[in-house]
Amino acid sequence: MQTLQLKDYMEGYRFLIACKVCGHSWKMMPQDFLSFDDNAADLTLPTLVGFLTCRNRDCKCGSLRITPLRNRDTHHFVGGLA
Repeated sequence: MQTLQLKDYMEGYRFLIACKVCGHSWKMMPQDFLSFDDNAADLTLPTLVGFLTCRNRDCKCGSLRITPLRNRDTHHFVGGLA
């Protein structure tokens, strides 16, 4: 079984990163990971989590969960009853 790499998520995805200890969560774009390492596009998601720490200033643990989210077009009905 092949594992997906960061380069597979470049178009149409963002990531939800959540701390397993304190529950703090935030979103990141795949392009944000390219600043961590020159070969980041070839890394798998579990490897990318190793580069991150919790953004909560009181926590700073390294126990994180990364979830890929698919970007969807939002279509809203703008109208009313006649």
